[in-house]
Amino acid sequence: MAEVILLTATRRGRGVVAFGIGGAILAASRMPGDGDTGVPLCLFRWVTGLPCPSCGMTRAFHAIAHGDLSAALHLNLASPLVFAGTATIALLGAAQALGGPDILSVTWRNTKLAIVPLTLAAMVAAWTANLAGSFGR
Repeated sequence: MAEVILLTATRRGRGVVAFGIGGAILAASRMPGDGDTGVPLCLFRWVTGLPCPSCGMTRAFHAIAHGDLSAALHLNLASPLVFAGTATIALLGAAQALGGPDILSVTWRNTKLAIVPLTLAAMVAAWTANLAGSFGR
């Protein structure tokens, strides 16, 4: 989702969005507790009772931001990959917003053929694991 916004926005807008993504990562690192607010965050899970491909990702980002990779993997197997990609977008966007070259578009153009299948495979694996965990209860 963030990639779609970044690629369709103006150059400056992409930098602002990337700063926002960085702010979300920073907020996750500052949240107290285990990141579980008790509020259902997933409409798919609320409606079907089953996890979606990204279920657990918010709490996993919180765990990674607090240095707990084990908990993050337990919450969503794809979370380290998605977190790394999100952090990379934030850093590149910050550099771009500070007046650097249009590095986001160039990086995306040069890496999308590897990143898209890798991310899709990771999300399918994570969803499979989450579904297996739901039916194993």
